[in-house]
Amino acid sequence: MTDSIWTFVFETLNFAALAGVLAWLFFKPVRAALQEEQARAERLQQEAVDKADKADQLLREQDAKRQSLGDELDAMRDAARAAAKLEAEQLLRDARARIEHERANLRREAVNIERSQVAKLAEAVAEATHLAVQKLLGQIGGPDLDRALLSAGCRELQQFSDGSLAGVTVESAKALSDEEQAQLRGALGDEPPQLRLAPELIAGVRISTSRGLIDASVAGLSEYARQLLVTEMDSLLSDEGPAEEHPDA
Repeated sequence: MTDSIWTFVFETLNFAALAGVLAWLFFKPVRAALQEEQARAERLQQEAVDKADKADQLLREQDAKRQSLGDELDAMRDAARAAAKLEAEQLLRDARARIEHERANLRREAVNIERSQVAKLAEAVAEATHLAVQKLLGQIGGPDLDRALLSAGCRELQQFSDGSLAGVTVESAKALSDEEQAQLRGALGDEPPQLRLAPELIAGVRISTSRGLIDASVAGLSEYARQLLVTEMDSLLSDEGPAEEHPDA
């Protein structure tokens, strides 16, 4: 009985050992395959994690790029708006300057036209005055007027008569009487005058000397009145001209 038990125990141990060896031999490839599969799964998981991290990094980079592009676009828009504003302001200033320049030109042209018209009017008025004075003196002419004009001419002549006169010419509207010639010689002294008729003088005399001209005639007086009026009108225009050219405030 004892031998049978020990034999059973021994066989059981042998079977267990054989089973253990067989199990180890059988499950070793399976274990290796499982370990390899587990390692591959871990690698795949790590690769997935790495890819996910890389994808997140790419997304962050894309977001950063989009943000940077957005900032650049905003900056470009701001710069474009600022440049457009400056350009518009410059164009407005140029346009205002051109308008003011044209206004100044128009004002100057208007002043010049007005001055020209006034000058023509002044010349016409002066000419009319010249003719009116000439006509008036002609109408009141006569011996008294001739004598009065001759006396005025002789008084002017006496201011020059210091012995230095030469080549004196006396023009008269009418032939001078002996008395009038004697009056002239008295004013001239020893210098004999050369007498000429000049009907255009209307009345009076015109005396040419080496010291100057003495015009004591109706024509001379009327011309003097005309020139005086023209000079006065020119002076008035010159005084008013600069004020007209100033732009309005």
